[in-house]
Amino acid sequence: RIREALKMGFDKAMILPPAEVQGRSIDAVIEQTAKKPHTGLSDPDQYTNPYVDDSAKQAQTRNRPVKAYMLMYQSKPVPQKTKGKTPDQLEELFKQKRWNGLTVPEDFLLQRRELEERKNHGFDTYDDDDATKSQWSWLLDSRVSSSGVADARWYPRARRVDVRWGASDSASPGLGARPAVVVEIL
Repeated sequence: RIREALKMGFDKAMILPPAEVQGRSIDAVIEQTAKKPHTGLSDPDQYTNPYVDDSAKQAQTRNRPVKAYMLMYQSKPVPQKTKGKTPDQLEELFKQKRWNGLTVPEDFLLQRRELEERKNHGFDTYDDDDATKSQWSWLLDSRVSSSGVADARWYPRARRVDVRWGASDSASPGLGARPAVVVEIL
C-alpha cells in the first residue's frame, strides 16, 4: 500500500498513536499545535486562540485502525476536483481511489507540521476571494453526527485555526478535501 500511495503523490507521512489516544489528548493537541507561537513568523501569521466548535472537537473518528498507524498525505494543495462538492459526493470519490479523509486531531498536527516547514499557513489557508486558492478542507473521517462532517482552515482575518462542521449534503466553492492514506503499523 505504501508504494501505491507514493505513486499517487502521497509524499509525506507521520506515525500517529491510536485514534482513541488522539481523542483523549485533543486539548493538549490544540494547545501545542494551534495556540503555541512559532518563532520566526510575522505578527499577522502568529496563532491567536483557535475557534473549535465543541461538536467538531468531539467528532467521531472513522476508518482508523485500533493500533498506531502511518498517515500518508500530499503536501500539495487541496485537489481542485474535490472543491465545491458535498462530503456525500466526496465519500464516493475517496472510496473509488482508496483514499481516507483526515480527522480533527490529524488536521491540527498536519497544519502545524506544514507551518513549521513552510514558515507560512499556505497548507490550510482559507481564501474568501479566490476559491481556487483556498485550502479549506472537509475532514471526512471526523463525523459530528450521522449527517455532520468537520472542516478546518487557517482563517487569516482572525489569525486563527477554525474547526467547524457542516451537513454532509452541503458544499462551498472554496471547500474541498485533502486525501490521505492510512497504513496500520503491525
